[in-house]
Amino acid sequence: FTLRLARAVAPGGRVLAVDVDADMNARLERRLAEAGIDNVSVVRATAEDPGLPAGSVDLIFTSNTFHHLPDQAAYFRQVMPALAPGGRVAIVEYDPSRSGWFTRTFGHSTGAQEIAQALEAAGYRPVASHDFLEQQSFQIFEPVR
Repeated sequence: FTLRLARAVAPGGRVLAVDVDADMNARLERRLAEAGIDNVSVVRATAEDPGLPAGSVDLIFTSNTFHHLPDQAAYFRQVMPALAPGGRVAIVEYDPSRSGWFTRTFGHSTGAQEIAQALEAAGYRPVASHDFLEQQSFQIFEPVR
């Protein structure tokens, strides 16, 4: 999604692409260079610290990542200060009730209700939920401030 988001916010917007995996970051940097995209900053993070400055982002978008976070509520509590006023969190995640055997068998999924509970525990409220993805949930949250 990084390249699509970068093109969508160009020319004046920036994308901060955050990943904990150095190899994934290097791969993304190569793809960005090949595509001639220069409005993306690749950020190396940890599962506990996203490395985002306070008030720096309008949208935190995660795709198929939620299940990898050891403490989802704590993580989203920690990223909340990075959101600018009016900022939101969008989460796309494989839903075990809708996805294939692989994601269910190997735990690469999280139910939409479980995501909502974690985000509410972190201090967010639901804004929208979309069901147009075949195997994934797509939910949007905003901080309760």
